[in-house]
Amino acid sequence: MNILDINDLPILTMQISGREGVPTSALVVNQEQKNSIVATDISYIKDDKSIITITDTDFIESIEESTTLSVVIYSDSIPLYRDIVKFTGELGSEESYSQYDTSNEYYIYEDND
Repeated sequence: MNILDINDLPILTMQISGREGVPTSALVVNQEQKNSIVATDISYIKDDKSIITITDTDFIESIEESTTLSVVIYSDSIPLYRDIVKFTGELGSEESYSQYDTSNEYYIYEDND
């Protein structure tokens, strides 16, 4: 899952890992609105990041901070990478979070002290 800043729209910069290939398109689905677009303005660096520019203004306007996007990057008709994107206005600083350790299970939770 990628958590992106909604203020960066219409660009989706996703941290990725995937297969070798040359991206030709990305299917972007708004899970709440059940609408989708095919973006062709895409760059992809294997095992690093993908930058997708959405040009459909109606689709951009349908995205809210609580929206979940499903993104599938294709090389022709072969999927190279797929992931989920969630948005936030601000993640806060690292100091806002603590790690809880018990029986080799780790939980990240917000520290409200």
